[in-house]
Amino acid sequence: MRSILSPQSTPFRFFGRNVDNEFTGRTNPEMYALVLEPAGIPRIRQAVSEARYLCRTGKMGGEEARLALLDVHLVITGRFAVQYGGSEYLTQVHDWTEDFDFPWCFDDWTARRKAAGYSQEQSQYPE
Repeated sequence: MRSILSPQSTPFRFFGRNVDNEFTGRTNPEMYALVLEPAGIPRIRQAVSEARYLCRTGKMGGEEARLALLDVHLVITGRFAVQYGGSEYLTQVHDWTEDFDFPWCFDDWTARRKAAGYSQEQSQYPE
């Protein structure tokens, strides 16, 4: 949260992971947040339109063909065919952060965290 709420050096910045997460075992990319300054709005609008078109035509997106923040990031970076790689607009969130789409996602996360020696109450990072 501290990183997301800090001043950014670009008109927009994505926060997420476009690599596998060795902490949680998840192998799919995840985008958690987009920080957007007014100067970045036109480029993000354009990228959303491009990503919608690519999703609608089956050139981007998963089986559900729904627009996701990851798709917008991939259009911005020009890497919509390849999901992995760095970006000047991406801050990697590579830790125990995950979203839970299904109950079993939380169960897997909890089991891995416990196996790594962390309790639910214990943070990996000291304050």
